[in-house]
Amino acid sequence: MLKNIHLFILTLFISFFSCDLDIEYVEVEDPEKIKLDSINQISKDAVLIDNYIDSVDLKNVITIDNGIKYSITKKGNDIFPENNNILSFNINGYYMNDTIFAIFDTNSKLVAESYDIYINTNEYAPIAFTYTTDGRYFGFNSFHGYLSLIDHLKKSIGKIMPFVDENGKFTIILPSGTAYGKDGNINFPVIPGNSVLIFEIHLLKIRK
Repeated sequence: MLKNIHLFILTLFISFFSCDLDIEYVEVEDPEKIKLDSINQISKDAVLIDNYIDSVDLKNVITIDNGIKYSITKKGNDIFPENNNILSFNINGYYMNDTIFAIFDTNSKLVAESYDIYINTNEYAPIAFTYTTDGRYFGFNSFHGYLSLIDHLKKSIGKIMPFVDENGKFTIILPSGTAYGKDGNINFPVIPGNSVLIFEIHLLKIRK
């Protein structure tokens, strides 16, 4: 009888610790690995961005926060935006990573057709938004509403726009960590993970 009791207690003991081990075991990402992966990706992005700048011969490239770069590619008419002006613009959006360079968005029907990304339900027309210097309000009621969700893009445009005059053009380049990061974006626009984003923007009109 005593032997049976000991055996029963031993079985309970083993069962308890076996269950406990199962419950306690969780796969946790190593913070040092995450940090190292981030540093490696920043280095990869930097090489991609430098190669892109050289390939399209961007001039007078300026670096702002978080490694974001921009270049004013065309001068306009010397009328510059002020806080709360309504701006209208055209935009082409591209992404690039180790293997791909692709356009993912445009509000120009001609550009969309030439790159075979035309969507017949989309309205191809200039995009308008109320400009604020801090990028606080960057709302859209259109197919391009995703732009308002890229926080670093909003803030960067707020900093860049005072130097872009009406009918001027500029290119802005966002490292992957300031865009959709390692996970990418599964909604529109579909963007693979670790992709650098490039936006070519043409400021068409300033309404004071």
